[in-house]
Amino acid sequence: MEKKEKRDLIEDLMEIMRDKNLTELSYTGGNLSVTLKGSGIPPKEKAAAPAKKETTTEKDKGNPDMGAKVVRSENIGLFFYETPEMPSRIAVGKTIEAGDAIGYIITLGVKNTVKSEYAGTIAEICVANGAPVDYGRILLRIREGE
Repeated sequence: MEKKEKRDLIEDLMEIMRDKNLTELSYTGGNLSVTLKGSGIPPKEKAAAPAKKETTTEKDKGNPDMGAKVVRSENIGLFFYETPEMPSRIAVGKTIEAGDAIGYIITLGVKNTVKSEYAGTIAEICVANGAPVDYGRILLRIREGE
């Protein structure tokens, strides 16, 4: 399989995962063996829900940083914000701008850059460097206007 075909296959699988709200994917090379697992929410119910970005979750209630904006994962894979070749781009107390790259998620060998949608001061890094993440996982909490 050529590199472009592999990239197209990966992009197609990622699109299916997003559309169907899948949380797990297994891939075996060769003659292709794929396992996809969903969240249990039927696609019709997901489509009917209004599209909105949450800034907090039930778990966040009672948290002193409840007013903080959150950066969530839009992919599944391993989240890295620091490697031997790349010093950390983020740290608690560091000020970042909207659009700043904060790290990347490796999905099936493909690096996907993660950018902040918000400007402000990093209040918390919620995921360890190199940890697995899935869709919607909170990566950072950012206090705006500081």
